[in-house]
This record gives sequence, C-alpha cells and structure tokens, in this order.
Amino acid sequence: MLPRTTSIWQRDSQPNASGRPGAVQLAEDWLDKVAKPNNRSWQLQKRRLEIHVLPKWGDRKLDTIRRADVRELIESIEGEVSPNRNLTLVRTLLRYAVSRDWIEASPAEAIAKPKIENPRDRVLEMDEVRRVYVGADLLGYPFGGFIKMLLLTAQRRTEVAEMRWEQINLDAAVWVIPSESAKSGRPHLVPLSALAVRLLRSVPRLGDYVWTSDGNSPISGFAKLKQRLDAFLAASGGALQPWVLHDLRRTAATHMVRLGVTETIVGRVLNHAVQGVTATVYALHSYAPEKREALDRWAADVQREMEGCSPLSISGSAHPR
Repeated sequence: MLPRTTSIWQRDSQPNASGRPGAVQLAEDWLDKVAKPNNRSWQLQKRRLEIHVLPKWGDRKLDTIRRADVRELIESIEGEVSPNRNLTLVRTLLRYAVSRDWIEASPAEAIAKPKIENPRDRVLEMDEVRRVYVGADLLGYPFGGFIKMLLLTAQRRTEVAEMRWEQINLDAAVWVIPSESAKSGRPHLVPLSALAVRLLRSVPRLGDYVWTSDGNSPISGFAKLKQRLDAFLAASGGALQPWVLHDLRRTAATHMVRLGVTETIVGRVLNHAVQGVTATVYALHSYAPEKREALDRWAADVQREMEGCSPLSISGSAHPR
C-alpha cells in the first residue's frame, strides 16, 4: 500500500455496509494496482488527487457521489491544472470502481469536458504585483506567505505548496525540489533571494511542510484562498483584472526578462524541459549562479515596488513611494 504521507490519506476509507469503499480507498487501490505499475507520472496523479479530489471527496462513499458532485468538483478547479485533465482522472478512477463492482455506473461519463481554453498570457503589472504582495499579508499564515513565495520563486503552485523544511538550506539560501515533486521528474535547485529567506525565517515551523494549516499536510483549497485575496483587493482599491494563481509564475518570468535576464536563464529558473543532448547531462547545479542573479534581480524589483507599503495601503490609486 502507498505510504500515507498526508492527513488526507488518513480519512475514513473503510467500506460501508454494502462493502463499497470510500473515495480514499478507491484512490489508494487505483494508485497501487494501476497507476504506479504502469505510469511513470503516477506521483503527479497522486498529487492531483490530494489537491483537487480527496479534499472534497475523501469522506464520501462511492455510491453517494452523483453527477452534480462531479460537475461541482470540476468547476471548482482553478489555476495551473487543466479542468479537462482532472475530469479525465476522475473518469479513470470511477471507471476503475465500476470494474471492481464498487459502483454500478460512473457518474462522470455524462459530464461534458470544459471548454478548451486558449493558453493564458495574463501578466500582472508591477502595481498589481504590489497589491497582491501586500494584500497577501491580510491572509496571514500559511496562505499569505505561500502567495509571496509563488511570486518570489516563480515555481509551480503545487511545488511551492509542498515545500518541506528538509528541502531548504536557509544559510546557503537554496531550495531543492526533489525529483518526485518536480514536474520535470528531476531535482531542481531554486536559489532563494534575501527577501525569500527573510520570509521563510519569519514563518512558524508547525511540521514537515512549510505551508501547512494542520502541521501534517500541505495547504490546499486554492480556489477559496484566491477568492479571499480577491475580496480583500476589491475592498481596498478595486478588483484586479481577472487572474489566476498560475499567472504569478508567468508574471515573475516576464518581469525577469524585462530586467535583462535572458530567456534561456528564465527557462532554467522555471525548470522547463531541456531539449537535446543537454538534457541527458543536466546537472542539479547547472546555471545556479545565473538563476540566483535572475531571482535576486526580481526580488529587488519587488522590494523597490513595496517600499513604504503596509497591509492598509493596497489601493491601486496611488503609488506609496
């Protein structure tokens, strides 16, 4: 059986009186018997279940899940992961449940795929970055620091949410994302700017995870987090143009280019796939000095934008310099 690394996997997963299991047992069984033996990206599928599916369905018995529940789940997903991919994952899980005679039919089969979205190109302007960064303080720990770390490191939402203290060396100012957590499937070294180190030194250590509400598992509930932040911003100077959390990664990358960082180095910061022979000899510390300079430039630009700001000065109408 898969190791239970988060409290999500510790929720009730026992069969009900009819012998039909809950969502947690279904997910564990499918990961153990299907995904892990046959799919090299099974860890990514496991993380999607932990972030998007099990927080909503972990306590549910399979025979209580209806079509409306599937639709509500898919519609609630926002950010870097396509709703289509999650619908495909949910369909796969429920088809497996049918094959095990745990349910008679899958409630996901009649759900239409969400409209295919064009690639996003939203980039926040620096005054918007300032408002988001300062507004994050109003969220408190762990969500406020999480938002700031997304901006300062330009890493993926899931990777930042799953930061562990054991991955971080504050004295050396580095964070190493392990291969099992990185989308690329290889370890990724992220230099930490002085601003990022200061942020990390300021947060409490409640457990293995840096950003945790219960000390046992990484944060989730990103849609609600985003709604709270948007509400703060709307009440303090007006709502931003539509944006999602993944736009913070693109925003950081775009502004690094504006600051003179080459696209090649930005790609290394983002841990984009390296094509060709170079990929086979990719080293953990490749381009580390250049990545550090890029992230330091970006953090300095954010800090300049933040000078004189406080949680009460997030209005976009006047620049507090």
